[in-house]
Amino acid sequence: MNRLSTISQESFYILNGMPSFVGLEQKKRIETEVFSHLVDELLSIGLSNNLNRVSVHLKKDSIVFFNHAAHLEERGFELFTTSVEYYKSFSEDFELKTDFSYFTLEDSRFTETEFKSLWGRVMQGSGNANSTLSMDEHLISVKHELGSGWMRNCGVFYKDKVPVAVCIPHIEPGTEDEGRLFYFGVLPEERGKGYAGILHKLSLKLLKELGASYYVGSTHETNTAMQRIFQKSGCEERGRRASYYYYFDK
Repeated sequence: MNRLSTISQESFYILNGMPSFVGLEQKKRIETEVFSHLVDELLSIGLSNNLNRVSVHLKKDSIVFFNHAAHLEERGFELFTTSVEYYKSFSEDFELKTDFSYFTLEDSRFTETEFKSLWGRVMQGSGNANSTLSMDEHLISVKHELGSGWMRNCGVFYKDKVPVAVCIPHIEPGTEDEGRLFYFGVLPEERGKGYAGILHKLSLKLLKELGASYYVGSTHETNTAMQRIFQKSGCEERGRRASYYYYFDK
């Protein structure tokens, strides 16, 4: 991983899903020659660590996007999905009064197994493309990316003691105040009740309480319902990102 960190820190975030995957999320423009070298390093790390896959998430507004995308396809990467990215500054205070409560794994209201079960149910029927990871692999990704305090980030919203939604707010690693939701979603049986918009705003409030000064979120281009929730929360679209996956044969 050190090789990757050294050459990617200026232009990419590292998505550490060891031992299942490693991904790179573009944050700045990168020249074609340097990008080619970075892809070589990524594939080498994936192969040497026996990963299931590696991924590259490119900003579509980059003037060299098509060159980078073509290079990935030449190397055997496949387009998984295109996501829409949103942004919101936390310059104003949140004044929300609701009857929802929020608890995390650290509060011991539910077990790790119960949390994985709820998270898996939230993914069912989601407007996003189906994940290629198991729930165990998803939770391992959380542990690797968020570090030793990960349990205080894994939470569930309740209404009248009934679980309603899963929310994983955190400060993006490598930043001081960038708030993100590793995952947010409402349980299938609780959808259509008008909860999602309220709970998303509550999630942004949680991020601000964690120390975030702004929020960056994304959803798949086909998930128009989530895009409406972003807009209702006062978020502004700031770009689109194409996700390319390379799968290693086992």
